[in-house]
Amino acid sequence: LDFATDSPMIAIGGFLKVAVAWSNGSQSVLGPHIGDLESLPARERYLAHLKDILDLYRFRPKLLVHDMHPEYFTTQWASRQSVPRLAVQHHHAHIAAGMLEHGWLDRRVLGVAWDGTGYGLDGTIWGGEFLVCEGGNFERVARLRPFALPGGEAAIREPWRIAVSVASQLGASHSDAQHADWNVNAKQLAQVLDVAARPKISPITSSAGRLIDAAAALILGITKSEFEGQAAMRLEAAADRDARGWYHFPVTDDELSELDWRPLFIALVDDQRRGADPGTLAMKFHRSLANGIVNLCRRWNKLPVVLSGGVFQNKLLTELVAEMMARNTQPLGL
Repeated sequence: LDFATDSPMIAIGGFLKVAVAWSNGSQSVLGPHIGDLESLPARERYLAHLKDILDLYRFRPKLLVHDMHPEYFTTQWASRQSVPRLAVQHHHAHIAAGMLEHGWLDRRVLGVAWDGTGYGLDGTIWGGEFLVCEGGNFERVARLRPFALPGGEAAIREPWRIAVSVASQLGASHSDAQHADWNVNAKQLAQVLDVAARPKISPITSSAGRLIDAAAALILGITKSEFEGQAAMRLEAAADRDARGWYHFPVTDDELSELDWRPLFIALVDDQRRGADPGTLAMKFHRSLANGIVNLCRRWNKLPVVLSGGVFQNKLLTELVAEMMARNTQPLGL
């Protein structure tokens, strides 16, 4: 897309926690938080807000910047406008925001973008990404090992489904891993396993947020999430800060490196079967994630690291990574 960098442009937001930002080429303004665009009233409010901005500032953008996801309301609205558009990959945007905050836009960085959902270049759901970023370009150099979300959105609301999907990859002796408090019968388990094997209704994801949901379901017996991030928040709160140890979370040597969570979950389930308390399991799980992140970052130890995405709202995880990074002496941006 050929346009001048000083052209007036507006970034119209994504789908959750939407805010609009605009630039006249010399100054940029971030508008107020609008919220999630799930309902018709929220979308109507969003459009009225957008109109007010354009009228108040007498602003006429020559470029609309939007998320790559083709089904987002904002993307579809942009597609109906006569203004040129620029689609931005969700996790690249996360890292670029961190680079901007720390004055690193002119640097090459390793971005760790961990969240719940973001539309990937391959059409799958990303969310556990390691991106080498430089200005407006990025290369995906590693990810979390992918897994299925049985039933798509249903799995986000019922994280036990994700736990069943994850356990199905652990081998025969651990594939039946579950929690006694789930109150899920054998028929329901079989149905979820069947759904998990059908890509049309079980999208593939590399999402760290969803992997944490699976751990919360196994460790705490959580069956339902009433709001975004609830399972992860409960798991963080349950962690016993005095508990020691961690689980093996290796990095593969594939063309696209992966953090392989299978050894982590196998060891976690073994601990649980031996009677380890949930607080210890939760703490060891968090420390394992931090170890995995830092070990992978060491493969690009000449690059500063930017952490971004909703997963790093987890204070425990972020502090663990920061402490380990400090010992590793890599510059860190949060």
